[in-house]
Amino acid sequence: DLPVYLNIDSLVQKHICILAKTGGGKSYACGVLIEELLKKKIPLVIIDTHGEYISLGKPNKDKKDTKNMEKFGIKPNDYSNQIVGYSPLAQGDGTTHLTLNGMNLEGREILDLLQAKLSGPQIAVLYQTIKELKEFKQVYSIRDIIEAVERTKSNARWNVIASLESLDSIGVFSEKGTSTEELVQKGKCSIINMRGVPPDIQDVVVARLTEELFKDRKAGKIPPFLFVVEEAHNYCPEHGIGHAVSSSMLRTVASEGRKFGMGLCVVSQRPAKIDKNIISQCNTNIILKVTNPNDLKAIIQSVEGLTSQTYDEIQRLPIGVALISGASIQIPILVEIRTRETDHGGKSVTVFKDIDPSEYKVKMPKMPPPPSRQVATPPQNNGNIQNNVTEKAIQVNRVAKRLGWVTTDDPDETIKFLSAEAEEMKENVYKYLESLAQLGGNFCHKENPSCLQCPMANGCRYHISHSKKSQPQAQRHGLGLFKRDKSKVV
Repeated sequence: DLPVYLNIDSLVQKHICILAKTGGGKSYACGVLIEELLKKKIPLVIIDTHGEYISLGKPNKDKKDTKNMEKFGIKPNDYSNQIVGYSPLAQGDGTTHLTLNGMNLEGREILDLLQAKLSGPQIAVLYQTIKELKEFKQVYSIRDIIEAVERTKSNARWNVIASLESLDSIGVFSEKGTSTEELVQKGKCSIINMRGVPPDIQDVVVARLTEELFKDRKAGKIPPFLFVVEEAHNYCPEHGIGHAVSSSMLRTVASEGRKFGMGLCVVSQRPAKIDKNIISQCNTNIILKVTNPNDLKAIIQSVEGLTSQTYDEIQRLPIGVALISGASIQIPILVEIRTRETDHGGKSVTVFKDIDPSEYKVKMPKMPPPPSRQVATPPQNNGNIQNNVTEKAIQVNRVAKRLGWVTTDDPDETIKFLSAEAEEMKENVYKYLESLAQLGGNFCHKENPSCLQCPMANGCRYHISHSKKSQPQAQRHGLGLFKRDKSKVV
């Protein structure tokens, strides 16, 4: 047996792709590669879609693997002192919360991150808003952009607002964000754990993080490193198969990253669904067992040096054996992937274990006794009507009741009544209720209301009844949205 070594400079500079079907050993092979790079103190950033690579911090204690380790001259090991886990979700399990810098985003950067594409007039609204915002603010957030767009009079603003609200709601943007200098350090492996993160948020995180890493690597702020992307078909799908906002940035890294020392390693179980431009840029190809005809066809077309004979060989590869092409190798060669020193986090889950199927009997559940007849009793009123309403609804109810517009203590009834009245007056219902809520928050407090500063004091029954000097009740009208010519009260 001949040991096979891969050149680190060639791996990091000229990109890698690891392809196999589900259960073919692609994550295992990638884990072996990462172990060797960690020994050489190569910085790594891993997009871990399923949370498999955090097990690099645990030694491999499998008895069968321990015997195989002697063949490769290795021992169980862990790299816990070199691994740091990050997650876009604040999990509280020792994983560091990953955030992205959301300040001073340019129009182009926002458009690259939006799932829905904007039309020409909508893009113009976005760019003009950011331009005006820069004149008054040196630092601005996505929320500042949303509020500025709301103040514009263009009819195209509504779709812009909806798209920006969707982007802001994912909750991964902050004032500073996790710095690239923290993520990329010599000998450090930063694992971005995406387990449990919704796919649309994963897409935005990968797109923005890739852009920041590439920009700072070009500027020389961080050392050369390898960027590993698991389940790459989710983040850079082939044209016509899917859309991902991260595709454009990953294509840029694949075509230009070599010049700046940002290596790319794509790992996928569906070669037919990955952007062929990215696979063709990978100089080192590690191909394990693949049986799907579409995937095999995509591999043969994208990887140099493979022939129709190779097509058949890839289908017959046993688990743990890979075909390596490129990497300064004249012809593809077959290699055995060594045993991992660390625990493999991508093991298949055993569903049916240690049970003889012949002894397994289906147990029929006992039917429950028929329910006894009971007389339904009305729900008890606990006196706390406001349990299921928001603070704004409570404020609106308090203001309307003190003004004498309603007599009920139920905020829901008040909201329904005032909404109907606003529609009759052809007013914007939301703005009408929001104005009342602002009165409640700024002046009409539950305790010690600021009646003297309140603009509605002259028509307020509560203020008049508590005033030292009795004043005649004034007409309730003339303040913004509060146009009331009716005397009905609920």
